[in-house]
Amino acid sequence: ACAASREVADCLALILATM
Repeated sequence: ACAASREVADCLALILATM
């Protein structure tokens, strides 16, 4: 998914939003 992301929470939120 996201590689070396400063804010993992933001990344997770984006992935969840895509689903």
